[in-house]
Amino acid sequence: MDPKLYRLEIEVCPGQADPVGSRTAAEIRETLGLPAQSARFVKVLTLEGVSEEDVRLLAEKAVLHDPVLQKASLTSVGSDADWIIEVAFRPGVTDNEGRTARDTAALVLGRDREGIKVYTARQYHIRGGLSREDAETIARGMLANELIERVRIKSGAEWRADPGFEALASRVTGMSRDQIDIVPLSSMNDDELMEYSRTHTLALSLTEMRAIRDHFASDAAKASRESDGLPGDPTDVELEVLAQTWSEHCKHKIFAATVEYDDGEAGTEIIE
Repeated sequence: MDPKLYRLEIEVCPGQADPVGSRTAAEIRETLGLPAQSARFVKVLTLEGVSEEDVRLLAEKAVLHDPVLQKASLTSVGSDADWIIEVAFRPGVTDNEGRTARDTAALVLGRDREGIKVYTARQYHIRGGLSREDAETIARGMLANELIERVRIKSGAEWRADPGFEALASRVTGMSRDQIDIVPLSSMNDDELMEYSRTHTLALSLTEMRAIRDHFASDAAKASRESDGLPGDPTDVELEVLAQTWSEHCKHKIFAATVEYDDGEAGTEIIE
C-alpha cells in the first residue's frame, strides 16, 4: 500500500497583495496576448511519511509559511476562477524547496528527515475570458517547462464540482537496470543522429552529433578503444556523459560563442 499523502495549500491572506498572481496575469496579457483579468497564486506542499496530526502541527506552528502574510490549509482553497492550473516537478527532478521543507518538518517533528518527503507545486487561479485552449497555451507555453514539469488543469466548473487535485508524489517508480547498450553511431545518417538525440533527450545539435560520431570513427580512438577492450561505437552511457557536459547548463555554449558587441557609440567590437 502506498503511504498516505497530505496536501498543504498556502495562499496569501485576504487583504494582502499577491505579487506572484498579479505578475502572472500581467505576463499572460503582455506575452501571450490573452485576456487574463487576474490570477491568484497558491503554493502546494505534498507531504509523505507524516500523519495528519503532524501536518496540522506544522501548519499551526507556521514553519512552512509566513503566518503574517499567508494562511495554510489541508483542504483545497475555494475558487471563483475560470481556470485552475497546477505545475509540479516530474519524478526524478531535483526539488530544492521541497528538500528544505522536508528538513524543516523533520526538525520540528523531531524525526529522521530520510523518512519524510515533501513535493512542491505551483497553483494558479486565473480569471478572464479564456477557453480551454487558452488555458493549455498558458500552462504549457508560459507557466511550465514540460521537460522537467507536469501540468494539471481544471475549469472553474470542474473545480467547484470537485475541489482540488489528487495528491501525487513526484517519486521515481521505475526499476533501475544495469544494461549498457552500444549505439551504432558509425552507421547513422544525419536524420538518424538527430532522431537519437531527440528521443534520448541529449539536446545535442547535428554538428555536435557529427563531431561525436567522427571522433569515435577516428583511427586514434579506434586503436585506443580496442586496446581497452571497448567497442568501436560508443555506449549509451558515454553519449549521456557527453550530452551532460556539452549541455548549455554546464558548458554555456552561447557565452562561449563569438560575440558581436555594439555599444552604440564606439562602434562594433568582436569578442572571442
